[in-house]
Amino acid sequence: MDKFNSLLKISTTSISNLSVIGAVIITLFSMEPWFLWPLYIVKALFIIFFIVFRLPFIRYRRPYLTSLVFCFLLWCYLYFFHATSAQSIPITFLIKFLPLYIVITFSDKEKILYIKYVTVLFSCILIFSLLLFILWHIGIPLPNSLLKHPVNPFYGVFSNYYGFVIISDYGFFTRFQSVFTEPGHLGMFASILLYINRYDFRKFHVWVMFIALVWSFSLAAYILFVVGLLLFLGLNERKKMKLIFFIAISGIVMWKVSVFIYDKYPNSMLSQLIFSRLEFDEKTGIIGNNRNEIHFLRYYENMQSHLNQEYVLGIGVNRYSDMFLGTANSSYKVFIMQYGLIGIVVLLLFFLSLLYNSPSKLGLGLFFLYVISFIQRPYALWEIESFLFISSMVLFKISVNNNVKVL
Repeated sequence: MDKFNSLLKISTTSISNLSVIGAVIITLFSMEPWFLWPLYIVKALFIIFFIVFRLPFIRYRRPYLTSLVFCFLLWCYLYFFHATSAQSIPITFLIKFLPLYIVITFSDKEKILYIKYVTVLFSCILIFSLLLFILWHIGIPLPNSLLKHPVNPFYGVFSNYYGFVIISDYGFFTRFQSVFTEPGHLGMFASILLYINRYDFRKFHVWVMFIALVWSFSLAAYILFVVGLLLFLGLNERKKMKLIFFIAISGIVMWKVSVFIYDKYPNSMLSQLIFSRLEFDEKTGIIGNNRNEIHFLRYYENMQSHLNQEYVLGIGVNRYSDMFLGTANSSYKVFIMQYGLIGIVVLLLFFLSLLYNSPSKLGLGLFFLYVISFIQRPYALWEIESFLFISSMVLFKISVNNNVKVL
């Protein structure tokens, strides 16, 4: 009997670990590396396999009742009320709702393990990409081909070096994006994971993510990094003096360096990509806040000014695609246009319910970081964001209660 119980425990642990790895693979699909672009059906099949594999562990967990309720309401509004077809309703229930439900009901140990695996996987991809990117920079010829995005016609032709892709060659200022669709996507992933890993630069993988973020030359990534670091230091009682020192010194240094470079080298790629986009604009706030094209903005402003049904309920994904697919639009306004103000409210309530179930100051800081990221890129329901947020709430709560670093 003891032998049977021992084998059962080993089997249960193995299945649990494999299901966490399954969640990590689903997360990788959501990050959209180029080699997974054409495999959307494979992702759907893998999610179904993940659900079936996880069935022995699916159970009701009372502490997460609030989050599970809001998770269901989120699916009801975004994917049932706004269903693109009758056939899409059961599909989105399987592909969108159940994976979120499963990750919410992960054990604390599984959630922490998930964060570790995602961090390691992302860092390994970046290390491989950075090494090849450096070899390419110093002139070593690498095999390459041309690549087009299979779904979004907005993207031009990528130069695919297999370990990394680039859109345009600007020499040293060529934007590093690893195997991902945009440098800004890489910067967004790195900014979130750096916060979750508490900016612990004693760890090698933190340095890797930081270097990749810097080399992305993404203004949004830089802003997320600075805001995240300020939130982390400000919410940590023992680090408030470091926060004051950091703001004072870094503010002076960054201001002096940016003014010098912009004055001396106004046509340099750094000036064009970063510093020129920080100039103030009466309409957008800063010039770099240019995530929507003019026709989209006119339609959105018309909806907003009239406070009509479209602004409250949204126009739906199908109609949005018919009107704006392939255009340069990516901000919270896209989400509102698709799902309306009600969609935004339900989404916020879902994330707040996760924070409510596992409250912590660092969790609150991550919530604010997600809000800021969402303003530019409304990707909160990508698994790389939603799964990480769900798991991080538990990580931060355990770390604070036990006064230890779990990762």
